[in-house]
Amino acid sequence: MAIDINVDQYALKRLNMFFPADTDNTGRDGNLTGQCVSLVKWFLAEMTSVPNPFIARGHAKDFGDQLVREGHAYVVSSPKRGDIVVWKQDGGGYGHIGVVTSGDVFEENVHIPGPVTRVVDGDVVYASRLGKINESFRRGAPTFYRVRTYLENLPKPAAPNNAPAIQQAYREILEREADAGGLNHYLSQMSKGWSIEQVRQDLMESAERRTLLANKTRAEAERKAREETARKAAEEKARQEEQARKEAEEKALREAEEKKKQEQDSSVDTRLSKIEEMLRFIVDFITSVFKFNKK
Repeated sequence: MAIDINVDQYALKRLNMFFPADTDNTGRDGNLTGQCVSLVKWFLAEMTSVPNPFIARGHAKDFGDQLVREGHAYVVSSPKRGDIVVWKQDGGGYGHIGVVTSGDVFEENVHIPGPVTRVVDGDVVYASRLGKINESFRRGAPTFYRVRTYLENLPKPAAPNNAPAIQQAYREILEREADAGGLNHYLSQMSKGWSIEQVRQDLMESAERRTLLANKTRAEAERKAREETARKAAEEKARQEEQARKEAEEKALREAEEKKKQEQDSSVDTRLSKIEEMLRFIVDFITSVFKFNKK
């Protein structure tokens, strides 16, 4: 696994150092410490997945071609960051090798004034530095090798599909479907590092959300007002109906009492009439008896 985000960062952290040689696949110092190939071996070990990065792969002039034969690299015509560059005619017949950065070359043991020096196994070696590909002391044309497993050459993972989460946030917070402009905006923000929680928070704090809440509050107040008006109208209607029912009951009761009284009065008149009729009969009978006795 790469220990830095790219070779630029890797190089800046390792300027003016002597990369230790590895003679037994352990990374320990050896007689190739400070040599240009040693820097590239450490680059392979720490920034790529090339197996056995410390094994011998020939001199600097042979190193790239050996990586190609092993299937770990291929030759390219135009360099980019992370490529290995080899000057096969440089280095006193052994070649010279480095790693391409953004516009520079990360390399060591370049015999020019400036870099820190050290004596290793009787030879003076020069510390790591950033140089230019086309510096005048270079010998021969450079060859560029692209390492397949350098982290920036690996296939990029498929971008996550954040659209459904954003659309759901729109439905829950703004209570509508996401418009194309808003969806694209938040997709862009999430590609730059925003989380879905940040998207939701941004929607929660939006003017549209405030307007939505204000409209819902107003609509709720209007609904309650309508319900209150309807409730009062229903109560008034019920009161009127109850009053009408009571009035009807009272009227029916009065009529019943009046009818009963009339019936009672009629019964009394009938009895009086019969009594009067009987009295006349008695009077007539007595009168007729007196008249008979006089005779």
